[in-house]
Amino acid sequence: VLHGLGATNTDLAVIPAWLSDFESSLAAKKIVWIFPQAPSTVIGNAWWTLDVMGFMALLANKDPDKVAKLIREEPTGLAECRARFQKLVAEAKQLAGGVASSKVLFAGFSQGAITSLDIALQQPAGESFAGV
Repeated sequence: VLHGLGATNTDLAVIPAWLSDFESSLAAKKIVWIFPQAPSTVIGNAWWTLDVMGFMALLANKDPDKVAKLIREEPTGLAECRARFQKLVAEAKQLAGGVASSKVLFAGFSQGAITSLDIALQQPAGESFAGV
């Protein structure tokens, strides 16, 4: 479960208890919860660099061509983020007894949700996650 921009890994750590309270059968399941911490950056804890100034400039100018260009650029640090998560997922699967990717669920909030979806979409053929 990935936290959002500026948050910490402890912010979402209450989710397992909340879900178990909501659905008591979850308490009996073997679920490994992982709450990684994003690196600290100048804009706070972030999985990759968000171009805040670029988006603010777009809001002021509203040039459709510039908007189209910016939303298609890969954010700085996203490739490194993907590599870190490929390693984390491989290690977690091994530590969980060799669990298949089809048993892995990725989740997140805000930037963590975007990152979860991106990582899931980058999975090699045959290694798809159970869900995002």
